[in-house]
Amino acid sequence: MPTPRTKKDGRSQAGASPSACPRGVLLIGGGFALAAGVDKSGLNGIIGEAMAGLGSLPMTLLMEAPR
Repeated sequence: MPTPRTKKDGRSQAGASPSACPRGVLLIGGGFALAAGVDKSGLNGIIGEAMAGLGSLPMTLLMEAPR
């Protein structure tokens, strides 16, 4: 098991703040984790079934109105 990195002054970086990581890495990783959780729980099927009836509506009704 790898040990946490330490700074030059000997303090551990194990509890480093999220701002120490690039934001894109956190967003992408979080998105994959969320997608995996939704898939594993079956929530994707529930949402899909709930939205199935929207297919009969006109596309213009489903789109956001211009501001």
